[in-house]
Amino acid sequence: MSTIVAPPEVVSPISTTSSSPVPAQQQPTKFYRPELDGLRFCCFLAVFIGHSFLISPQMFSGSGPMMAELGRWLVAIMNMGYVAVGAFFVLSSYLITELLLREHERTGRIDIGAFYARRALRIWPLYYFFLIVTLVVERSCGLASIPTADLPWYFTFLGNWQIVTSAHIPHSAAQLLWTVAIEEQFYLVWPVLIAFISPKRLVWACLALLLAGSVTRIWLWQTGASHFAIYFNTAVHFDTIAWGALLAIGTRCGWLDSWSAAARWSLVTGGVVAAILTQRYLADVQPFPAWPVIAYPLFALAALAVVAGAIRLNAEQTSPLTHPWLVHLGKISYGLYIWHLLAILLVYRLGWCAPRSPGTILFALPLTILLAELSYIWVEKPFLAWKERYARADAKPEGLPRQSAVAEI
Repeated sequence: MSTIVAPPEVVSPISTTSSSPVPAQQQPTKFYRPELDGLRFCCFLAVFIGHSFLISPQMFSGSGPMMAELGRWLVAIMNMGYVAVGAFFVLSSYLITELLLREHERTGRIDIGAFYARRALRIWPLYYFFLIVTLVVERSCGLASIPTADLPWYFTFLGNWQIVTSAHIPHSAAQLLWTVAIEEQFYLVWPVLIAFISPKRLVWACLALLLAGSVTRIWLWQTGASHFAIYFNTAVHFDTIAWGALLAIGTRCGWLDSWSAAARWSLVTGGVVAAILTQRYLADVQPFPAWPVIAYPLFALAALAVVAGAIRLNAEQTSPLTHPWLVHLGKISYGLYIWHLLAILLVYRLGWCAPRSPGTILFALPLTILLAELSYIWVEKPFLAWKERYARADAKPEGLPRQSAVAEI
C-alpha cells in the first residue's frame, strides 16, 4: 500500500457532550459531491429491481443449453442488489470518515455529542415514522408483520442481530431496516475511534477491520452458521466499512486527482462487471464457502471500485450521474430505500399487478417515489433544519444547493 501523507498529528481535546454552534467565520467550505447522489439512486434502483422480480435459471432450463446459460446471466444481473448494498456501506463510511477528518483537521477535535445529534436528526425521524406506519399498515391489511416480541430489536437499531440470532428474516417491509441498523452501529463507534487515533493509525484500524471481516466469515462458515447468521452479521460487512474509510483517506492524499473521466468510468464499469461475474460464477458453487468466504470480499471490492470511480465525475458536464433528476432522486434515496418494499407489498395486496412481475416497476416505483417525496418534505426536512444548530465540519457557502441525502447519511 502507498505511504499515507497524513495531516500533522494533533493531541486534541475531545468533546463528548458539547453541541454549541460554530461561529460563522469559522465555517469551512461544504463538502458536497452531487455525483454521489446520482450513484446512490442507481444503487437504490438495483436493490428495487432485485426485490421486484423473481428469475431463476430453472425457468430457462427446459429451453436448451443456450437459454439456460442466458438465464444464469440474467439472474446475475438482476441480483446486483448485493453489490448495491455494499456500495451503500462504502458510501456511508467514505462520507462520514471524510467529514470527521475534516472536522478534526479544522478544529483539532471531534465533537462527538454534536455528531451523534446530527446523525439522530438525520436518521431517526424517518426510521421510526416508517417503522410505526409499516406496523399499522401491515396489521390493518392482513400482511405479515414483525412479531411484537421482536420489536425491541428494531426500535433499538439491532434488527440485523434479531435476524442473526433467529436465523430467520421477518416477512415484513421493515426487514430492510437491517442495513440502517448496521450503519447506526457504525456511527456509534466510528467518531470515537477517529477522535482518539491519528489518520495514519486509522489506516491500520481499517486493515484490522478487513482482517476481522474475513476471519468472521470463515469462522461462521466453519461453525455451520446459516446464510442469515452470516450475511446479516455486522462484522461480515467490515470490508465495505473499511474500504470506504480507506477511500476517504486516499482521496484526501490525492490518489485519484490525476485520473481522467475515462479512467473513472472504466473503474465504475469494471466494478459492475466484476460484481456480475462474481454473482454468475459463485452464486451456485458448491461447497457453500465459495459464497461467504470468496464472493463477499469480491462484492466489497466491486462496490469500492464503483464508488471510487464515481467520485468527482461531476467535473464532466455530460456525466449522467449529475443529471438534475438523478441528483434529486439521490437526495431522497434514504426515503426511497425505506419505503420501496412496503410499496411493493401494497401493490401486490391491491392486485395492481402479479407478484414479481414487470408490472411491479410500473406501479410500485412511482408509489415509492411519491412516498419518499412526501416523507422528505413532511418528516425529514423539519428535522434537517434543526441540524444547523450543531457544530458542522461541512458547511456550504452561499449560492450552492442544500446538502443532499448523500452527505447527510
